Formats: sequence, structure tokens, C-alpha cells
Amino acid sequence: MKTKLCPSCKKEFSVMYRVKVDSSKNWYFLCKKCTEININGNQFYIYGGTWKG
Repeated sequence: MKTKLCPSCKKEFSVMYRVKVDSSKNWYFLCKKCTEININGNQFYIYGGTWKG
């Protein structure tokens, strides 16, 4: 099973969420916990899909 490193918490996961969390045009792959942290009150949050290893 493939994994990716969450850039926020620095842990590896086999399920990641593609999101935008700031005003840049960059997409990030975040774990579920880090995605939930960025949803609350974030005007820039955009969900872009789920990656499964």
C-alpha cells in the first residue's frame, strides 16, 4: 500500500485529502486530522478529492 507524507503533521498516511488552505493556488495533500483543523473558519478552504494509496 502506498503512503504520502502529510506536510502539516509530518506523518505518513494511505488516505489523504487534496485541499487548498490559503490564498495561493497551491494544492496540498493533508491527512484527515489536519484537513479538519483547516476547515474551521478558513475562507480559502477548497476540497479537491481523496487520494487512496
